[in-house]
Amino acid sequence: MNKILKYTSVIALAMAATSCSDFLDEELKSSLSPENTFTSSLGFEAGSAGLYLHLTFEKGPR
Repeated sequence: MNKILKYTSVIALAMAATSCSDFLDEELKSSLSPENTFTSSLGFEAGSAGLYLHLTFEKGPR
């Protein structure tokens, strides 16, 4: 009885772990992705704006 429970739990775990592969794929919401962010002027503007925003939050308001 214990052996059957052990095998069924292993099979159930294996099925649960492999069934989520489609669920974990991300869809990009914009045309900027990590691969093409700094290849155009729009990407450079978005990257520099993000860096500037990060720096202003680090220093705080003046």
